[in-house]
Amino acid sequence: MSGDKILANTIGAKQLMVADFTNLVQNGTFEDDVAGQAPGGWEVNSGVVVRNWSTYNANNGSKHSMGIDASSTTNVDALQDNFISVSPGDEFFFQWEYRFSNLTGNSQAGIGFRCYDANKQHTGWRKAGTTTARHYDVRTGTATYVIPAGTYFVRPWLMFDNNGASWNRFYVDNIVIRKKYSGELIVDGSIEANHIRANTITANSGIIATAAIGTAAIANGAITRAKLDTAIIGTAQIENGAISNAKIGSAAIDNSKIANATITSAKISSIDAAKITSGTINTASITIRGGNATRYTEIRGDVLNTRGNYTRSWFEGNEYIESETTVGEGMVRISKLNDPRGRRNLYLTNNGLSTYVGGADSGEGFGSGVVEFWSHMFAQDRRGLSLYSNLGTIGFRTQSRDIIAWSGRDFHAEAQRYLSLLCNTNAIYLQPHRDSRSGVNQFQFNVKNNSSQWDTDGLDTIRRPVSKW
Repeated sequence: MSGDKILANTIGAKQLMVADFTNLVQNGTFEDDVAGQAPGGWEVNSGVVVRNWSTYNANNGSKHSMGIDASSTTNVDALQDNFISVSPGDEFFFQWEYRFSNLTGNSQAGIGFRCYDANKQHTGWRKAGTTTARHYDVRTGTATYVIPAGTYFVRPWLMFDNNGASWNRFYVDNIVIRKKYSGELIVDGSIEANHIRANTITANSGIIATAAIGTAAIANGAITRAKLDTAIIGTAQIENGAISNAKIGSAAIDNSKIANATITSAKISSIDAAKITSGTINTASITIRGGNATRYTEIRGDVLNTRGNYTRSWFEGNEYIESETTVGEGMVRISKLNDPRGRRNLYLTNNGLSTYVGGADSGEGFGSGVVEFWSHMFAQDRRGLSLYSNLGTIGFRTQSRDIIAWSGRDFHAEAQRYLSLLCNTNAIYLQPHRDSRSGVNQFQFNVKNNSSQWDTDGLDTIRRPVSKW
């Protein structure tokens, strides 16, 4: 762009970064979100929703902000969905606006990165800028952060650490994260532009706040992530270029043709699924989600996660369940999230059902048991079915009918301490060689029905079988 085509006297440069103006936060203003729901593009804990603070008497002029409710027992986080590619040594600039709902607590609240290696495996949570001071007025925070060795992907992260009390809220708005070029930043200054005598002005991205562009010709170039707040463009010609991530508030475009170009980061109000007839949706880059903050189904990467809640009757008792089902890594996990004793998991794998993914729980006593298929627990030369509990009790009970244990060969009942056979209202029968030998071969264990408990004796008799199942 020729310098004599810039008619404005000054290009405002508050927080202007040399070489890269791109804001890496995909949704940092929350203006298009719905108050009371989770912010778009963010993975959040319970208690993190978009808040309407347009009526707050000391707000920053925005309609919405992200509200992170404090917890008295744990940290509360919000994590951007998208991964950002980085290299060790890259330096980033952070800026955000924030306030609190009251002055309770002194834990850290702020912003940072969740870091990953080249295979997108988690390596750590890294705080860039935090505060422990509580205040009602809206303030602006800034910070810089250098990517450590071994980190090649990051996701922006907002945190409100364990506050020791649950009656506070951390409001965050207008989040900006930019990559710094050689660590250089022009802050709160201006570039005087009465006469720019240069054949070419080159920048990765920029914002022209208020300017009149007389006649501009952009040929064989690309405008990416441009935002024209108030501008008059007299005659413009864009040839063989690509406009990416542009936001046009209101425009009438007649006879347009986009050929051999790439449009990135576009917002399309609706897509007819019937038009998608081929290809693959790569969930490593795109998250598929439906529902709300507490009841939803989500596909991210190689994991499907669904969460919900319901009320049920279980053995004549009513209970409210918050449940989560996760399908990934070749198994299914069903979790009860709101158990007062801690999270309860049930795993379905190719081995069977278990309350620990490895079967037994190493003697800690927090598991329940295992139903193991293909089991060699009791016979090394045959595949069988086993019930196992390391510290619990395995029981069989019917309300009004029989329990039958029928073995095709031998029947073993062994115990390290006691072996109890109980019957509430009738006798107990043992019948060896039932099908292989005839005669009186049924043992009956019974109790006399005398008038006094002092006259009641136990009986062990052998008799002819009463019935045959």
